[in-house]
Amino acid sequence: MSVETAIYTALAAAIAAAAEGEALFAAELHNTIYEPITKPFGLRVGDTNCDLAPGPGGPVEEWDVLGMVQIFALVNGDTAEAQIAAREKVRALGLKTAEVLLADTTLGHTVNDSRILGGERGWANVQGSRYAAAHLHLIANETGAYQK
Repeated sequence: MSVETAIYTALAAAIAAAAEGEALFAAELHNTIYEPITKPFGLRVGDTNCDLAPGPGGPVEEWDVLGMVQIFALVNGDTAEAQIAAREKVRALGLKTAEVLLADTTLGHTVNDSRILGGERGWANVQGSRYAAAHLHLIANETGAYQK
């Protein structure tokens, strides 16, 4: 299973289990960053980069897999309060996403290990609508060759 599918599967389970009032409750989840946004907030599983090389025993495996989750929240209005609310929603979604990914660093036994590399938070314009946005970066099957 790909890292992208493993991330999606973990996040889908966390969203399904989220109770009202929790950050992930009712979040939209996209399998790619190219799907249209239809809800006020959510997560998108991004593309990955990786090295391909034989593993122990010979079969080719993915190494130093760099993945990303994109997080978004609609700014509902033109006020500073609306901007702050969207930014804080993205922050809460980012923290919960990190918690989900750190709870099982093997991503359902699909990788040897993974860790969060960090991320960035800012703003985006999606089809004329303003969003608070963030990217959360992760590495899986790390060999030590990757330097951030």
